[in-house]
Amino acid sequence: MFPCTPALGERKIIPLLVIPAFFFIVGWLVAQPAGAFEGFLPAEATSDMSSGPAISEEALEAPTVKAAHLNGHAIELDGRLDDLGWSDARPMGGFKVWDPDRGAQASEETVFKVAYDEGAVYFGVACFEKDASQISSSLSRRDHFNNSDIISIYIDPYLDRTTGYNFRVNPHGVQMDSYVFDDGNRDDDWDAVWQAETFRDDQGWYAEMRIPFSAIRFRPGDEMTWGLQAYRYMHSRGEDTAWYVWDRETAGFVSRFGQLQGICNVKAPCKIEIAPYFVQRTTNPSAVGPADELDHFQNFGADIKYGVTADLTLNATVQPDFGQVEADPSTLNLSAFETYFQEKRPFFIEGNRFFQHPHFNMFYSRRIGTGSENARIHYAGKPTTCSRTAPGSRSSS
Repeated sequence: MFPCTPALGERKIIPLLVIPAFFFIVGWLVAQPAGAFEGFLPAEATSDMSSGPAISEEALEAPTVKAAHLNGHAIELDGRLDDLGWSDARPMGGFKVWDPDRGAQASEETVFKVAYDEGAVYFGVACFEKDASQISSSLSRRDHFNNSDIISIYIDPYLDRTTGYNFRVNPHGVQMDSYVFDDGNRDDDWDAVWQAETFRDDQGWYAEMRIPFSAIRFRPGDEMTWGLQAYRYMHSRGEDTAWYVWDRETAGFVSRFGQLQGICNVKAPCKIEIAPYFVQRTTNPSAVGPADELDHFQNFGADIKYGVTADLTLNATVQPDFGQVEADPSTLNLSAFETYFQEKRPFFIEGNRFFQHPHFNMFYSRRIGTGSENARIHYAGKPTTCSRTAPGSRSSS
């Protein structure tokens, strides 16, 4: 008998130990998404929400997530959730259906993490999909989504339960942002400077978002607590899912958000934005002889926004011009009423929601700066205040 050949009794024991272990390992590997990034697996995510299609009383208690500080590990925005900076962040999951079947279990898993450094707060989101062909996305202009899956992040930095900011991105990386006020109303004309990158594989799609502290208003503190809500919309299923779900009969939106904790010792950045513009036009008139000279025209201006304090912003404009914003859509108006165009100039967008009414608009700023010479303005300024304790922010000009 060869020395390496086991005895007859040992030949029966080895298969009994190896075969169950083999099937256990294979079953565990099959259950995990092959393309998922470490730390973002659904099995690793935690949820403060109860399970089941019905929303229990316990589920009405808002969940909490703690942001992880990036201790020297920078996050490279490429959509791939493999940076070391994500390793210390707590994965959150347990998304439930927001619409149409409120409170039911979501068709697909969604996991997100939150991290921050001295300059920005980061969101990493993994949107798992068993059939990658179900991912819907279209490449479009910024602030325009069409037949697309969406990741949507809401934050309430003041924790006033009334105002907040919304940042959205689709699988193609198209961004959309909004300002939220009055516990649910939305101002889609608000724009911020922030970044988002996405990545796709056969297990789903992933997004990394960087929101600079200079893009939002907040009160610095030793440890801040913000309101937070996360949504995922799956267009092919017509299913909208959310991190925190409450009953349809429960009123409120921003006032029902979960909480984001753990952002510590972040100083208020110097918030100054300058958007200059310069227009040059040269015309060659159809004239001959000495009058055949080029006609030149120049114009310049700028929009300035300066954050004086956490609650006070100074807005100023010098010769506001429509050349700095996107063109109005073409319309044919055969009625006796003027055509209403949406305001796009940054100076007039700030605070314009306080002139809005559910049934009419009390102030139409597009009449300013166009038409007759008396309608043109050269310089303007206004302070915009924001109150945390009042029932909604207020502006004054």
